[in-house]
Amino acid sequence: MPAPLPIAVLSIVAVCQDEVPALAPVIAEPVNTSLHVPLNQPLLVEHSGKNEFKLTLEIAKKRVEHSLVEEFTDRFIDEYTELNDDREVATRHILQSRRMSDGRIADPPSQGMTLEFRRVGTDTNLQVQGDRLLPKEKLQELLGLFDALWIWAKFPDQLKVGDRFDLDLRYLAPILLGGEFDYDSCPTQLVFESHDPATSLAVYAGRGRVVGKLDEEKMAGTVTSDGDCRIVVHLAEQRIDTIDFAGSMQFDGRVGNVTGVRGTGSCRCTLKTRLEPNASRLRAVRPEFRKREFQSRRHKVMIELPSSWAEFDNKESSYQLVRTLDAEKGEADLSFQVLQTSSADPKTFLGQIDDEFRKENIKAEFKDVSCPLGKGRATIVDKEEAGRKKFVRSEFYPHDGVWLVYKLSGDAEACKAALKEYEAARKTLKPSKEPPQ
Repeated sequence: MPAPLPIAVLSIVAVCQDEVPALAPVIAEPVNTSLHVPLNQPLLVEHSGKNEFKLTLEIAKKRVEHSLVEEFTDRFIDEYTELNDDREVATRHILQSRRMSDGRIADPPSQGMTLEFRRVGTDTNLQVQGDRLLPKEKLQELLGLFDALWIWAKFPDQLKVGDRFDLDLRYLAPILLGGEFDYDSCPTQLVFESHDPATSLAVYAGRGRVVGKLDEEKMAGTVTSDGDCRIVVHLAEQRIDTIDFAGSMQFDGRVGNVTGVRGTGSCRCTLKTRLEPNASRLRAVRPEFRKREFQSRRHKVMIELPSSWAEFDNKESSYQLVRTLDAEKGEADLSFQVLQTSSADPKTFLGQIDDEFRKENIKAEFKDVSCPLGKGRATIVDKEEAGRKKFVRSEFYPHDGVWLVYKLSGDAEACKAALKEYEAARKTLKPSKEPPQ
């Protein structure tokens, strides 16, 4: 047992305690945490993530499980030039957009595009600037992403460190889950964890729930994501600095004609931003397009093309792609069609094609061609429609008991700019790996 303190020492301690005033409790000062969008300030955004899904489908009374892994990387520059209650004008220049789906390249065609967003009242519009083009249906799909312009969310005007508050993730949801979904309110409770006046960084964390709905021909249903959310805001520069989101995902709905599809999986994404003084230089860099597979399941074929080609307007009888480059030269379309014929002999059928062109007095050039599907015949026609020079190249190949037409058509200058890609892609034209829809 330790020896007791001397009485003199105890007396000194008692006197000192009487002389020291009690410390007042520390009260956190409120911080201005509101977030506004500055004008004419380019913001560079880097976004990456990975989603893993396991879907359960019931086909012909059999349960089928399908795993899906998607990885993505995006870099783009957002800039507002006008923003008030009545009008918005902003641009997003997509520096890079990379996608991998089950290990296969699935890059979208928007890489290198500058998209201009305009709002007047409640009317919104999205246009492609410069020498690029995109079908209207693709622009409509991208419109949802512009809820997240300048990576903005409505934070409270003032908070104290330790405060809990609700943040609506609806404006960030297109980045977290994708712009193809429609989002309602996505309230998430966050805690104001810290604020560093020296760096002007405010840190928020909590659990988030994002719910998106989709109603399209290929897929319809609801996807729900629950996860840990951490947001860092640079208050002085009025921008979200980083977002980290990781958690679970669940899908309920329809895929194609198969109803009652359920899927569970995981998701994670990271987003970083910075003010970009060299935005003009970055916007001027020419994009690099990776080659990717395009599949027409109804025609049971697949082909490899640069990702600058976009699928569009695919009706039951055809499958079409449009080249999104060189818009000043017009439009070039690549398509597949099927011809039914009673002639089983290829030589007879191809001869009938030549005769039909001559009978219609169509000036055409004829060539023998081949691809992995077999030997075929090409007809090349230059013509004029409504004062514009047009070009049509149709190649006929036997495939799966019918004749497949592999076609390049459109404005003459645009088609001639696309001809090398069309001819190179012919070498990759082969039966599809996946079953028809």
